[in-house]
Amino acid sequence: MITIVTGYMRQNTSLMMQVLEASGVPVAWDEERERLNRLKSSDEYQFNPRLYELSSKAMRDPLFPREYDGQAIKLVVPFLRRLAVHDYRVIFMIRDLGETVASNEAGLHDERISIILDTELGNPILEDLTPTAEQIAVECSEAKKQLENRRDVREVVVIDSRALVMSPQHELMEKLGHWDINWDVTPCNPDLYRFRSEAIHA
Repeated sequence: MITIVTGYMRQNTSLMMQVLEASGVPVAWDEERERLNRLKSSDEYQFNPRLYELSSKAMRDPLFPREYDGQAIKLVVPFLRRLAVHDYRVIFMIRDLGETVASNEAGLHDERISIILDTELGNPILEDLTPTAEQIAVECSEAKKQLENRRDVREVVVIDSRALVMSPQHELMEKLGHWDINWDVTPCNPDLYRFRSEAIHA
């Protein structure tokens, strides 16, 4: 079985991966993608210490992501359409749409970043790097329905991004307490929760 962490970009999918890793779940990522992540960071905006992204080469494999059986992987919403038939359980991250848009705008405003993404992805799926709240809502809704309709997906568990940061133990035990995992919530630091809705709409 493969554990998939998904959601839209900037909805704390990487934080959820950090929690899984801290809790002893094997996680997969690509070293080259992490190098690109470091290139994307700037003095004005620092990306996550680790994005847990997989390589575009791996995702082009017709059998993707079967090679990651027994591990957790992160796949943001646009990449879910490439899943081969396997055995999955899914954590679907959600976040306030205003926060998601603001975070995307801050992290993807640099033309240099767009070039890096285009180069890495070849024929990129991520056509719109600054989507609207409506676009995000539609894409996430459609992706969730598709996952729930797949016979090879055991369950789709929705985790609220803010709840994961502000009250992680409660959120994880309420939603994922039936998983055989001893949750370590050390990575959940409220001080790192940027672009809060109350600040955006103030």
